[in-house]
Amino acid sequence: MAVPYALVDNPLTADPTDFRASVQSGKSVTEEELIEMIVMHNTGITESVARKMIAEYMLALRFFLGKGRSVNTPLLNSSYSISGVFTDEEDAFDSSRHQLNLNFTPGMGVKDVVETVSTEKVEATVSQPTITSYFDTESGSKNEVLTANEMGRINGKRLKFDDTDPTQGVFFVNDKKKDFKVTKFAAHRPSKLIFKEPA
Repeated sequence: MAVPYALVDNPLTADPTDFRASVQSGKSVTEEELIEMIVMHNTGITESVARKMIAEYMLALRFFLGKGRSVNTPLLNSSYSISGVFTDEEDAFDSSRHQLNLNFTPGMGVKDVVETVSTEKVEATVSQPTITSYFDTESGSKNEVLTANEMGRINGKRLKFDDTDPTQGVFFVNDKKKDFKVTKFAAHRPSKLIFKEPA
């Protein structure tokens, strides 16, 4: 298997013709799969023992991280950092202005794996909004009626948009191909949009 990547526009440079590589995420390995692999390759370790060892490993990590300690193992290295601006040398950590960050990097036991992995160029997968239903509050109907100047609700996935971009939003299109853009929203979430239907 190879790491799939696609070339997409690079917004970090002024050159409109250059691209950057975007790794196309595939199916992640679950803890169950890791346990199956451990049991399969070690006949003396049962599933319950493997599960218990992983749980204890996590507890130990959380214990030392909770003490503010850094962790260095063959699997991972951790460190803490603080972001935010301090006004002068007398200033102290303030959670409203500063943030404590927990950082992880691969340990020596897995760091060299990247040298063994190949890459594969693929077509970019574009995340599109998906509408699952439309509800008209005035008529109480679902996927049937639109009532002008009344509240409507769209349910779905990846519905949130940038309201500062005039090309993004909710548009109604009539049979003459004319667009009517929604301007008033009561809710603006990835899974739900509630708004006043255009006149």
